Amino acid sequence: MSEAELEVVFDYFHARRRRDIDAVAATLSGDVVHQGVQPDLVCNGRDEVVERVRTTMRRANAGIDRIELVDAGAQVVVGLSGPAFRDNPLLDGELYMVFTVRDGVITRIDDYRTRPDAVRAAQQE
Repeated sequence: MSEAELEVVFDYFHARRRRDIDAVAATLSGDVVHQGVQPDLVCNGRDEVVERVRTTMRRANAGIDRIELVDAGAQVVVGLSGPAFRDNPLLDGELYMVFTVRDGVITRIDDYRTRPDAVRAAQQE
């Protein structure tokens, strides 16, 4: 992994923070897949992922207490915690995401409830 992959993921979150949906879309591959913590929580393709991001942007800003970006070899593991994650019954107060970046765009995002699960998944790639 190079610093470039970390920058792509950082740009994705920075665009979300700015609520710049076009900039979010620019970080995503056309055939990106975002797999949520449950099998039925999946978005296939840029349009579905962008619509999901747009939906979360419409909610009141619940805030993030912590964000962590970790170089995990071929992927980036991101840890998030804050009120939105504490109030979500599917999560234990935090969310871990494994981002796969290829050719300068995000091709896959997988969500996990725990850091060990996310790190283990990233190591299997």
